[in-house]
Amino acid sequence: MNSLHDAANRTRRATTDKVRRDYTVHALAGFRRPYYTGVFTKVKGTTEPTFLAEIKLDGFERDIAVRVTARQDEERNLYFQGLLSGLRLKSDTRHFKLTRDNTAPSHYHGTIALHETRLVISLLSILSATGAPIHLCLLKIVEETGNVPCHG
Repeated sequence: MNSLHDAANRTRRATTDKVRRDYTVHALAGFRRPYYTGVFTKVKGTTEPTFLAEIKLDGFERDIAVRVTARQDEERNLYFQGLLSGLRLKSDTRHFKLTRDNTAPSHYHGTIALHETRLVISLLSILSATGAPIHLCLLKIVEETGNVPCHG
């Protein structure tokens, strides 16, 4: 009886694993390159500082949007709460937290973990030629094997 139960569990896990893998492949089907960038612009009329970056996907005729809101934790450390929209992801996987990169004070990183793939979202602050700050959004697709895939 135990071997039948174990075999059924293995089959169920393999089926679930395949469904998750297929779902991730479908959700990321519009990506043709391993990196995408956008420029964050301030959203007017919000109570908390909120920024939005739109990124055009080359595999679809649509954009994805990365929205971040500046917040402070209990110790008054700045972080950004993020939301990715435009991809067919489950609600709980679309939210992420950007935390400060200790090696660069104006860089923040967050991750959305999908099945065997991670979307690494970075906020990078640079200065323009005129000295005005520009906030960039860098989206990187990383497979769990460590490879950066290029779909297409």
